[in-house]
Amino acid sequence: MKLAIIMSGMLRNFEHTFFSTKKFLLEDKFFEKKDIFFYGYSDNFELDESIKKFEKLYKPKKFKIEKWNENIKHSIEMKTASNKWPKFHTASPVTNIMSSWRCRYLANEFKIEFEKVNKFKYDLVYQLRTDLFCFDYIDHKLAMKASKEKNSVYVPKDWDHKDADPIAVGDIMAYGSSKAMNNYFSLYKNAKRYWVEGIKGHPETILGYHFKNKGINRKYCERNVAREYPYTIPDYDHLWLKWPKDQVKKDLGINDEFLSNERKKYKMNNKFFKFFNNLKKNILIKIIFQPLKKFFKFKINRSGNKFNIRLK
Repeated sequence: MKLAIIMSGMLRNFEHTFFSTKKFLLEDKFFEKKDIFFYGYSDNFELDESIKKFEKLYKPKKFKIEKWNENIKHSIEMKTASNKWPKFHTASPVTNIMSSWRCRYLANEFKIEFEKVNKFKYDLVYQLRTDLFCFDYIDHKLAMKASKEKNSVYVPKDWDHKDADPIAVGDIMAYGSSKAMNNYFSLYKNAKRYWVEGIKGHPETILGYHFKNKGINRKYCERNVAREYPYTIPDYDHLWLKWPKDQVKKDLGINDEFLSNERKKYKMNNKFFKFFNNLKKNILIKIIFQPLKKFFKFKINRSGNKFNIRLK
């Protein structure tokens, strides 16, 4: 089987995540051919340094790395109406969302061009961000099945966020046949239409609507990626059984102190987000109910982080 890996977005942490990509994707003997196509932006490095480092590690078939600038931002806004699309209250600004889809779309265009020039089609196309750690191989049985399906895309359920909308589909990872993934990556071309049709500016909802609009058959797979460093979240340590801690430290050039510090950061961030979300809820309730007190007779009593509404 021939595997195309579509990588995109901001070049964050790619020097560390490479080792997991190499172990679980590039060295997976199930796929006789593995090619990377990338389109994205430099982050912590200067542009020339990013290009050299990425090319040396990943050896992509074709790639382009840019510095984010106002011209790119303007082109995204013109293409997708992202500056007119109201931001969903828990989501990133829509221009950021569409910037991600622009990179995915353009990386996939490299893949399409490569297929045409070389007169073949990849059996499977896999979407991956450079800041994600792989912790397992792609399910080989599902890969075989997906490669034969022209309009099915396999997505894990982990990041669907259906609390925002029942139609929502997670956008962290996906795979399918070359034809199916061409359809998947076409979201960027269709985004302005979705704005006109009133779809909320929430990334998973936009993708779910794209599935519906394009008639893409959403199927489920297990995730094989994580956003956090290996062995930094106790509840998820079991994910890394196929990449033992000693090997992780050796591959990444880190030590126990580094992992311990990452665990502490996670705990602090987790406490902050819980506090911030509670604060947002409390402020939102005040904004909604305080003006209504003039028209309706009720009291708002606060008890800890909760509000109780009582009729007078």
